[in-house]
Amino acid sequence: MQYKKQKMLFISVFFCVMLKTMGKRSNKNDWLTRRLREIKKPKNALAHFIGIPQQHINNLITGKSITPQRIEKISEFMDIDKASLFEFYAGNIDEEQLLSGRNEKTFPVKSIPVVGFVAADVWQSPDNWDKNDLYRVYIPYDERLVNKRVFALEVKGNAMDLVYPEGACVLCVTLDDYTSVFGPPESGKKVVVRRVRTSDDLVEITVKEFVQNDTGTFLVPRSSDPSVGPVKYTEQSDNQSEIIAVVVASYRWE
Repeated sequence: MQYKKQKMLFISVFFCVMLKTMGKRSNKNDWLTRRLREIKKPKNALAHFIGIPQQHINNLITGKSITPQRIEKISEFMDIDKASLFEFYAGNIDEEQLLSGRNEKTFPVKSIPVVGFVAADVWQSPDNWDKNDLYRVYIPYDERLVNKRVFALEVKGNAMDLVYPEGACVLCVTLDDYTSVFGPPESGKKVVVRRVRTSDDLVEITVKEFVQNDTGTFLVPRSSDPSVGPVKYTEQSDNQSEIIAVVVASYRWE
């Protein structure tokens, strides 16, 4: 009898936990359906506005096919602040904050071009490494960087994979513009480093951590590969390595 009571208690607790978990998940996934009902707009109208087949709308509602461009479209269709919607999908605010506009830390959303990539031991032509427009990312944007030279780079390889996995994008501000707004980069900041190979003038573009201590200034990789080590940085050496930008944010989709 005692065993049966314990078993029933365990089953009751288990189902209560499951219901709460399911409630949290549905709360996240079903907010779009609830919002459509509130504003009295049908799902097919949202699908048409975004430009997807009507049969794909359920994937959008459950979050399976969310992209930055679609978040922008949803915010326009729903009349919701774009930056808040990005924060919601990132898990930084809940549905109540999203719909009530109580997200105090919001920035306007801006389209940033991904102009190239960073990768250790990959040498590129200096004429075009940063002149491509591979694709664009949509991110909340700090208004202090308006009219500054801002761009994004895609991360390749494992030189910084403990911080930025392959495929992530780093949002960068040129060193001069960063310094004019925030001052010189502090120890611990991530920086974009350009290294020139004198034999053929090709360039290597990498991201490193800028570290200053009593023994000097170093460009430190954060890599899962133990063979990748830090490099001592001296601005006045041979000008073959130079910091060209500072990373202010990173971006990736799970």
